[in-house]
Amino acid sequence: MKFRNYINEDMNRNNLASANSYYKVIKPFDVQIQTGSEPSNAYYGSARIHKPVWKAVKAKKGDEIHNLFGGLFFVTGNKTYNMAVGKEPPRWAAFERNTGRYDKFPLNNLEEIEVGRKVKYAI
Repeated sequence: MKFRNYINEDMNRNNLASANSYYKVIKPFDVQIQTGSEPSNAYYGSARIHKPVWKAVKAKKGDEIHNLFGGLFFVTGNKTYNMAVGKEPPRWAAFERNTGRYDKFPLNNLEEIEVGRKVKYAI
């Protein structure tokens, strides 16, 4: 495998377009949103590590998914959440970063938003 192909494969771990792409939900499907964090039993030195708390919700028509270099984000109403697709929350490990980027999206339930069109930004 060529190095360039390895880099491209690593950057596109989900079935969405490359990073910095935006999608509107046109049919409902299951997603997991990160609603906060709670203490874990892991420590880094004397600091306690917190693990993410996930909640299962249905993506409704009109919600948006932002596939950015910093992760996947679910925008509903005026709120933005870190997200993953599916009925089960992502696996968590204390010293690994997981943004849900390995998930496969139901592409027939999404419509890509052109960059020039208005995208909701809820920060």
